[in-house]
Amino acid sequence: MAVLHVRNVPDGLYERIRARAQAERRSIGGEIITLLEQAVALQIAEEVDPAYAEFRRRADALRQQAQEWYEERRRPRDPHEYAATLEGIFQRARETAERYGPFPDSLDLLHEGREERAGRLWS
Repeated sequence: MAVLHVRNVPDGLYERIRARAQAERRSIGGEIITLLEQAVALQIAEEVDPAYAEFRRRADALRQQAQEWYEERRRPRDPHEYAATLEGIFQRARETAERYGPFPDSLDLLHEGREERAGRLWS
């Protein structure tokens, strides 16, 4: 087998590879071989099937969007932001209730469903 040496690997990248290797119960070398195999297979699949390449492009964009959303959600907020957010939620709930009527009580809905099922079972 060929030997491959890699120099100047960024610390953050090395730590992510090390964490993946540990999670998958592989050596770092084994994890790097797995990642290289996956990358080459992905490149070949994208060259052969343009639809797959488009799927991967969209999936990557969604993954990036989800990461940005997650980071935004974890950002510390001040109490005034929370109050404004809650007021916005309550306002939308009031507008929805005005438009479509009051929200049904979930406990009442559960009871109705049970009574309906019981009626079908015993009739």
